[in-house]
Amino acid sequence: MNYKTYFEILNKINWEKLSKKIIVAVSGGADSMALTLTLNKYLKEKQIQKELIAITVNHKIRKEAEQEAKQVQIWLNKLAIEHKILKCLPQKGKISQNLARKNRFELLNNYLTENNINNIFLAHHADDQIESFWLRLAKKSGIFGLACMEHIRKNNQIYIIRPFLKLKKNDLKEICQSYGQKWIEDPSNISNKYSRNIVRKNIDNFPIKQKDVLRLIDCFFAIKKNMQKNIALNVKDMIFISNNGYIEIVNKDSFNRLDSIVKKHILSDILNAVRGNKYPPRQKILGNTIQKIKDCKIFTANGCLIEVKDKKIIFAREVRKTQTVTIKKQNFTWDKRIEIMADEKYIGAKISMLKDKNLNNELKQEIEDKIKDKNYKKNYQKLPKIVKNSIPIIYKGKNLLAIPNIGYKKYDIDCNFTPKIGIFGLLR
Repeated sequence: MNYKTYFEILNKINWEKLSKKIIVAVSGGADSMALTLTLNKYLKEKQIQKELIAITVNHKIRKEAEQEAKQVQIWLNKLAIEHKILKCLPQKGKISQNLARKNRFELLNNYLTENNINNIFLAHHADDQIESFWLRLAKKSGIFGLACMEHIRKNNQIYIIRPFLKLKKNDLKEICQSYGQKWIEDPSNISNKYSRNIVRKNIDNFPIKQKDVLRLIDCFFAIKKNMQKNIALNVKDMIFISNNGYIEIVNKDSFNRLDSIVKKHILSDILNAVRGNKYPPRQKILGNTIQKIKDCKIFTANGCLIEVKDKKIIFAREVRKTQTVTIKKQNFTWDKRIEIMADEKYIGAKISMLKDKNLNNELKQEIEDKIKDKNYKKNYQKLPKIVKNSIPIIYKGKNLLAIPNIGYKKYDIDCNFTPKIGIFGLLR
């Protein structure tokens, strides 16, 4: 097989920006096996000094999953490709495809951050794009949603790379066949329980040809990028990003005068940045938020607490969505949004939110003492009321080690909130 076409796609990637280790997600299907084989061949022939690691996630949904993961390992071991299996924790009840996808990305994201790896290659292809387009259209997605998946997208510090979005599934099967490589057929891909499978089976009966859908996606993507640039220019002086983990629209009246579509895109990026989400909120949520900004003083939306105060609209993290984790390394992302750089003495401690209801009483009292202490009280009082409860604290057992945002810390630690998604990547 002539690999020139596939290599041309990979040639467009800036490999110098990627970490020493290159991660590819592989389920064992034809798509991900083809991507793994192509990456392996490309890195060797181009003599790119990177280490390829393939990762399989076992969701533990189907009884065959464990054996399939082991089969993938056998195949890749023969090719001298390092392979790891990540296992989801057992969960009660029925697990939807969306939940399985969320669990998979969470496992992969944790692996990447824990190992200082800044990239992951995914095997989505043109057929996936077309299916996503129809599914999103059915859900009344806007322009940004209909732009579907990007070839390269940076989520926090991680590059999500999908090099095969212009290739059809049959192209990827041909790659496997050229290697004599078998693959695994997931029976859930033909089940009528899932909307995507129904779309897949009936795709040829849809009113627009597949090649024209791909052209439409390209058009929506171009419109999306142009809109993001224009929106960023227009709101540059309207948005304040605080290093304390919140965002303000500093002029409510100017925001309310904007076109509805523009308002929705601004809100989508703000809600995602403050919550640490990567998928945009539903159009209904955005529409409701716009209305509540006019009618309410304080309300919640998409994991955020929103306060309309004087001429400002303040967006803070909702405390009930607390994420408590053990610190395992000095530099890491907490809550999918706050970049932490800490002294090694913090390793083994826990990080959570100031008003985490699960904290023990001794720790709660020590926190209260610190925020009333004359050395830190002023910094604490400067914070907007809805922000105070969600700032990070670091503790070990019953001992409080740091409340970085008010200046209290036993050892050096810095917390930075610098969102880069959507318009925020263009504001800086």
